[in-house]
Amino acid sequence: MLILKLFLIIFILAVGVLNASAFECLASIPYGLNDRILSLPRSSTFCTFSNGKPIQFMTDEHGGRLIGKQDGLVVNIFGESQALVIDSDQPPLFYKDFGLTGARVYAAPNNGPYETLRRLIKEQYRPSERHLFVINLGFDIFRLGPQWNPEQLVNIPLQTIENLTNWPRLLSLRMAIGQVELRRTTLAGDDRSYKQALYQKSKRVYLQEIDQWAQSAKRIWASKGFNKNNSSIIIIAPYWADTQTESGQANTAEIVNAFSCGLDGYMQGKIMTIHYRPDTITSDGRHFKFDAKPSIQDLTICSP
Repeated sequence: MLILKLFLIIFILAVGVLNASAFECLASIPYGLNDRILSLPRSSTFCTFSNGKPIQFMTDEHGGRLIGKQDGLVVNIFGESQALVIDSDQPPLFYKDFGLTGARVYAAPNNGPYETLRRLIKEQYRPSERHLFVINLGFDIFRLGPQWNPEQLVNIPLQTIENLTNWPRLLSLRMAIGQVELRRTTLAGDDRSYKQALYQKSKRVYLQEIDQWAQSAKRIWASKGFNKNNSSIIIIAPYWADTQTESGQANTAEIVNAFSCGLDGYMQGKIMTIHYRPDTITSDGRHFKFDAKPSIQDLTICSP
């Protein structure tokens, strides 16, 4: 069964590579390890496919994705793949609702909250007058513990990725080979039941890890000059906790409250909720589409 599953994965990846190669676009978003930070290729231009259409990417010298207008106030956004916007060339609705027209997005697939803090410490970003931190609860709470190590999933140095950006066929193949183990253990699709069970099994631990991360984030933000005058937070409700059910609402409220208590008012925040439906979810079943209409509320006050 395992051999058959691996064969099917390799076959699907190979079809994706051939498909992308025909249009000189990559089969998936390219990223690699740069000094223990997951990053897109630096100073690069490339395209990928999402939902059957080509998506253009352009990055700065730190691997930050440039989206929207770059001639006015350009906001620095830090996060992971949901912050990155995988299915559009333009800022999504939930960025536009914040009045954002241009941004540099310092994010990569499988990035974790501590990797985001590491980027800040190493100052791998351009200066900006405004900053936005995107906390995607769909995955981030499962990337806060000591068991999470992106290097176990992404074994390709960023330099290797960059050397192949002008050779999309070779790069697509190299990424497909490197992602076989990742795809074997975390296949895309509707995994909400699994994630809900995982949260319920270790709820207390996850809530403690959220609080610990928020405490660490506050110290690092303060050391780099990020505060409520120049920065804010978007907390995205988990896709796996259906907010249309009472249990899903309760889970989301617990997690958001843990963040609120850890932040202790250090930075202003908003909670963004999008209902999980075919018209709001990308083809991988784990990201909200760029044009999905969000419901946005102020971050609730900590309830000890």
